[in-house]
Amino acid sequence: MLIQIPVSIGELVDKITILSTKTQRLEGVALDHVRQELGLLEKALVDSGIKLEPRERSDLEEVNKKAMGYRRGNPTAGSRAVVRD
Repeated sequence: MLIQIPVSIGELVDKITILSTKTQRLEGVALDHVRQELGLLEKALVDSGIKLEPRERSDLEEVNKKAMGYRRGNPTAGSRAVVRD
């Protein structure tokens, strides 16, 4: 189910860069879901008429990779472990 909510361009771009980074870490069904959401958000950005320069996007992706604990050459570094009782 999809819902529509008001969101700032900054939040939209941040979510796009986070999902883009996640596509490098995930596989299977999880990757499919992320790609689907990423496609919808990228379409929303294009439809808004706002153009994000490639350098701006790559800079934001680097910031988010650091925040997510992503390390170059090791896409699983910083990933959270799931602990079950």
